[in-house]
Amino acid sequence: MNTVLRTNLFRFDPAQLGHAYQAVLDRSFYDAWYALKAILPNADKNLPTRGLEELLAALSHGPVKVQARPSAEGRVPAILLLNRISTERLNEAFEVWASEVLKEHQVRLPDLAKRLVVQDVIDLDAAALFTEDTTLPSAYIVVPWLAGQLLAAKPLQAQADVPVKLTPAADYRHDRGGMTLLTWENPIVAPNQSAIAHHVLDLKLSLLHGRHKPYLDLRVHVNRVMPSWVGQKKHAWVNTGSSVVCCKVRTLPPVDGKFVTEYVHPTSRLLGYLGAEPLPAIIEGDIPISSKIRPIHASTPSFAEIGAGAGPIFFDQASFHVAECIPGAEPMLAEQTIRSFIRQKTAPVEPLSIKVMVLAASSNLLMRLHNAAKAVGKVSGFFKKAPAPTFVLGRLSVADASHWLLNPCKDNQGLAQWFAEQVLPEVLRSGVKVVIVETTPDVAKKSDFDPKHKLRSLFALHGIRTQFIFHPRAVPKRRSTGKPDQDHPATNALIDTIRLHGLIPLPLPQCKAVPPDSVILSIYLERVSIKGPANLPLITRLQTGSQRPEVFWFSDRTKTIGRWYPYEEAIAHIHSTPELLSDSEVTKLVSQTFLSPTPLPGQPLIVCLDKNLSSIYRGLQDTLGGGLPPVPEDAAIVRVRSDTNSALMTGNHSASPHRPVHIGNHVGLYRAQDDARVHYFVAPSKVFNKERSHRDANRYTTEYGMDKPWHQLGVTELLVMQVGCFKGESAVAEQIGLLCRHAPLWDWYLRLPGPMHLGKKIGADHPLVETLRSSIS
Repeated sequence: MNTVLRTNLFRFDPAQLGHAYQAVLDRSFYDAWYALKAILPNADKNLPTRGLEELLAALSHGPVKVQARPSAEGRVPAILLLNRISTERLNEAFEVWASEVLKEHQVRLPDLAKRLVVQDVIDLDAAALFTEDTTLPSAYIVVPWLAGQLLAAKPLQAQADVPVKLTPAADYRHDRGGMTLLTWENPIVAPNQSAIAHHVLDLKLSLLHGRHKPYLDLRVHVNRVMPSWVGQKKHAWVNTGSSVVCCKVRTLPPVDGKFVTEYVHPTSRLLGYLGAEPLPAIIEGDIPISSKIRPIHASTPSFAEIGAGAGPIFFDQASFHVAECIPGAEPMLAEQTIRSFIRQKTAPVEPLSIKVMVLAASSNLLMRLHNAAKAVGKVSGFFKKAPAPTFVLGRLSVADASHWLLNPCKDNQGLAQWFAEQVLPEVLRSGVKVVIVETTPDVAKKSDFDPKHKLRSLFALHGIRTQFIFHPRAVPKRRSTGKPDQDHPATNALIDTIRLHGLIPLPLPQCKAVPPDSVILSIYLERVSIKGPANLPLITRLQTGSQRPEVFWFSDRTKTIGRWYPYEEAIAHIHSTPELLSDSEVTKLVSQTFLSPTPLPGQPLIVCLDKNLSSIYRGLQDTLGGGLPPVPEDAAIVRVRSDTNSALMTGNHSASPHRPVHIGNHVGLYRAQDDARVHYFVAPSKVFNKERSHRDANRYTTEYGMDKPWHQLGVTELLVMQVGCFKGESAVAEQIGLLCRHAPLWDWYLRLPGPMHLGKKIGADHPLVETLRSSIS
């Protein structure tokens, strides 16, 4: 009997959810709104609707959505509320808020604030937001609110003796629809009571590709709050009575050595003007557990007494709570189709010989790498199934290496001169095309002056690929097991040089369901948040049974014509490209790819498309409509998705259909119950696999492993959009699942198919992409 798992996607009946509220506005409101917006010095800037939402959420004790640019013809009402506010109260709130905006910009137009008048507040029924063919945009805001309200009406059974109360929260940290529920009154408390955290339930609507009616999407995580006001923070949870509002906060520059934190928006003062209870005052120092305000870490702390993740058991408990509280709600199931991925046998392969030069400040790093090279066959489990390579290491004799490698670089011209005069001649003399370069964590933390990015670009201009390594290595803080402490960073750096030589140790695996010599063509999109060109498409192809991937890239700086390069050459070409690509340049490169997608005409072709490409090719979005890349009709198309919106597995429905239990360590391919095109490759992370503390408890019922990360079972969504010349959706999904199951260079599973992962590695190391992201994650 095939195993059936529960997903976090729930079918639901909108008629069971009740109604929210919307404001009725006339033309004079919109005229007044845009007249108020006109006083802003920057025409592209919006009015401070975040502060208005905080104010209305505190007044209504529930989430509120105000459109930044409302329109009478818009598909989404200008003002949506979960809980009703009287028209008079709403108009008073708009007047004091608008008066504050005018005052802030020193504009005297007292009548303007009084013209923001709401005519009425009426019901917005959830069932009216859905038709046979479409879902109105308002549903993505309102339906999660109404579902969350039903979940908060009953306690969650996560503890035997103490039911857990869920408190609705208006969370405005992310500009998206959804509902947040906090365990405010039942926080997780560290054993020594020095830290607390909330369980968080997030609800939103999600679609399966091409389906009209969305699913209710449940996510759980742990939100660790700060024990004191010391530290970086941008937001704080504020309890206003029957609900919580996430307010923006900021710390002012110190005066006489004392820091003062304040609310960014004047919400508390405006509440006072309206005769309502103001927000609790911020009092510097330690924060008691009874406090009504709890600041949130601006970034994830590197060490915390309460680990990340709510754990699998709490996730399943929350899943059953959804089904219990919302009449008619039931999770979509996923049935196992492949339990054991079997790869076709191939001829034995010869051990690889890898030549690498080392650019280091001292000989200690070379000795460290020599020791790692001797032990690579024992340390890496991957080489139990592949012959261990031989590494030939040499050191570049370069003057002033410690100065340029181990210090922040504020002189790029001097660095380039040192590279040209000292480093490049030595590299060219050696004839080696791969170099391991020493760096340090202290330098990497100063990402604006990290020489790594400039050096990688300089090496790439001369066709040389680079791998950077921290030295001396950071010794992990963990209990001694009595076993030798392995130098995994050095081992991993050496293994990655195999990739930089354009090789994978074993031939690309093939399943029985696809023809031999099938070509896997993958397009991965690296996209960063900058003005101007912001895309880096990584197009790889690899034939089953082959060990040499190829990459499609432009053949010159004018970005006119593309061609297929050996993987190792493409790395240098791409890393030496100083700028990213525009959307039109991406479509040009992709279109040229399909002029010769396979090495030989007529070869079977499976095209894997990253979900991120949906920003350019609308046909990859879950909603209907939009175009796709010009893939041949006889090729299969698989959309690959592994992000924060991928479906997750909450529990084992076969083993325990009526009560929540730990889901277990499942590895396999599962088909969605509602759509035969949708498959899920399910596999645990190494942390999930090794960590035992989450298997029999949630964070309420055990102190064991409180500081450990509790992951969920990993899932990659594979949507077979076109079958092509293959036998069916299952055959195509099995082949791509096999490529997730057998990673090209390590002994575990991947969230992306191997060829796509090889492309992602090139993008992650691009100097511009590296610079825009934290050097230490």
